[in-house]
Amino acid sequence: KQWYQRRVAITAGKEKKKIPLAKVVTILKEMLKLTYQSVWDVVLQVLSSLFKNLPSDCVYLIEPLISALFVIREAPDFENNSLFNSTAGSLVKLIGPRQLLSVFPL
Repeated sequence: KQWYQRRVAITAGKEKKKIPLAKVVTILKEMLKLTYQSVWDVVLQVLSSLFKNLPSDCVYLIEPLISALFVIREAPDFENNSLFNSTAGSLVKLIGPRQLLSVFPL
C-alpha cells in the first residue's frame, strides 16, 4: 500500500521526470526494442542487476519496463531464454507475482 501511495504522489506531477533513475529506466526500455536485439543479453543483465538492487520504495519507477521486458520474449530469433528467465525471476522477487500481474496481465 505504501508503494502505491508513493507512486500516486510522484506520478501525479512532473516530478517523476526529474528522478535520474527514471531516465535510466527510459533508456533501458528503449534498448528493449527490436532494433537493439543484438545487445539484449547485456540489457537483460543490467535489468537483472537493477531488479536485485532496487530499493522497494523505487519500484514504481520500473513499471514502464515490465511490459517491454515481456514483449521481447516473443521476438523472432529470441535466444536468451535462460537470461530472460533469470531477469524475470529477479523482477518477481522484487515486486511479487500479484503486482506483476496487475502491471502485465497474462
